[in-house]
Amino acid sequence: MSPKATLSPKQEEIVFAEDGSIYVKASAGSGKTRVLTERIRYLLGKTKKRILALTFTNKAGEEIRQRLNDITELESRLFIGTFHGFCQHVLENHGALIGLSKMPHIFEEEADRLELIEQAIEQTPSYADEYRNKSKKEQQNYRYRGLHFIAEVKGKLISDDELCNHTDDDNFILLYQTYQDILRSQNAIDFDDLLLLTYNLFISQPNIAALYRRSFQSICIDEAQDLNNAQYKLLLALANGEHKNIMMVGDPNQSIFHFTGSSPDFMGKMFVNDFNPTPFVLNENYRSSKSVLEAGNKIIPETKDTSNTVKVGLFEIHPLDDDDSEAQWIVDKIKSLVTSKHHDDIEGDICYEKIAVLARNKYVFNKLESILKENNIPCYYKMTPGAIKFESDLMRLFDLSLRIKINPLDILHKERLLTALN
Repeated sequence: MSPKATLSPKQEEIVFAEDGSIYVKASAGSGKTRVLTERIRYLLGKTKKRILALTFTNKAGEEIRQRLNDITELESRLFIGTFHGFCQHVLENHGALIGLSKMPHIFEEEADRLELIEQAIEQTPSYADEYRNKSKKEQQNYRYRGLHFIAEVKGKLISDDELCNHTDDDNFILLYQTYQDILRSQNAIDFDDLLLLTYNLFISQPNIAALYRRSFQSICIDEAQDLNNAQYKLLLALANGEHKNIMMVGDPNQSIFHFTGSSPDFMGKMFVNDFNPTPFVLNENYRSSKSVLEAGNKIIPETKDTSNTVKVGLFEIHPLDDDDSEAQWIVDKIKSLVTSKHHDDIEGDICYEKIAVLARNKYVFNKLESILKENNIPCYYKMTPGAIKFESDLMRLFDLSLRIKINPLDILHKERLLTALN
């Protein structure tokens, strides 16, 4: 299958590489996602088996899916999602083999887990009195420490019956067990359980791991610098020394999930040691133009290297009198770009979807949005990503009611609903 996007010689070498393990060390703006996407496209064109593509955010997965949406029967040929999404899929289909009669409800919100840990503290005699005598701020820190301990245990893939071998503190063990009991009583698990349970399933039922191993021709991992212990051990259990077609793409300098135990060493050292992958380096910068980086260096000297920058770009400063004239200048510039349809630094025809306007805060956009609408130019304000937050009491009540309808054992949200209804 031919690549849809334009590729540099370095990128082509990776996309069309022979089967086997591949490690792509790619700097910021070097086209990591493009290479990964086109590699998947190429692999789908040469095999009838499925491809497993793992990302760290749903947004990243959706971006890859959109880039491949011209491929027929994509949904049946490509599983793309986060590690947690893949684990949920596995448990939904095979969880009965480790005692899950049906898929538990997932407490994904930190606020939910903090409330559960508070219940666990209150039910742990050795902690309860000490907790009640603390200030509100100290209680909050206490809850976070308890939650961090539980996440750390699960991140190390320590099973309940092995916990006593990893700590001498009986109170910690009791707190962990109480937290888990509360989850089980509500037919629930937390995010960390998804990885732990799937790992246990692959280890205790190797035929299930083999089933997935045989069904996927290749495994592709985006932003692999953010792998943590549980995710990497899960990959090892899935591969089992037999599956070699694994591609990791990442930038060691962009690891952002240290709070979850992630480390670029899982990609740069352990993967290299365990799979002996073919190494590739992408260091060309397609994201930032030379003109923009040079402007940045005038503000903070020698902070950006422009030697590997591919695009020349354009940086201009236009002082204007007020918000009205500023908004009108932007609208006129957008019209000019769309009318021209082409720019040497922009791939394909210029359209509204390829134009972004940045500002220091959302209020700066008020006048601009008004003039854009007057000129029938489509636009939308991009919100900061995160969990859905309902602004009205009615929608919050609806959300709580729906959670309870789905999982009648969900005492946590049932109590919130009763409190809200007074």
